[in-house]
Amino acid sequence: MCGACGRTVATDDVVGPVRTLRQHLLIASAVNGLCAGLPGVSRVQVAGDSWQVRGVTGAVTRCDTVMELWAAVAAACPAAAFARLAARLAAERAAAEGLTRRVIDVGLLRFSP
Repeated sequence: MCGACGRTVATDDVVGPVRTLRQHLLIASAVNGLCAGLPGVSRVQVAGDSWQVRGVTGAVTRCDTVMELWAAVAAACPAAAFARLAARLAAERAAAEGLTRRVIDVGLLRFSP
């Protein structure tokens, strides 16, 4: 809890000690871009100081950290798309940098076999 608003602030190594709306939007955009075109993969939306993962069935999962975000995407990911997403993350990692690279690194932890 930071003390200013009375809410508990989730520690996230990817985002860093200061969380901004811009960072949340960039992370959601990166995850959605990496998952684009894969059938049955959830969509990520920014929800204030967290994210919402919306599954194809309409289920919504609230995530406070990037690790939770990838876990929610993985949990709803069909088996056929799981391997394709893992391969896409590995391929995109070399060209990525900064925040996007850290997001991909966490995703690789979740999706690597």
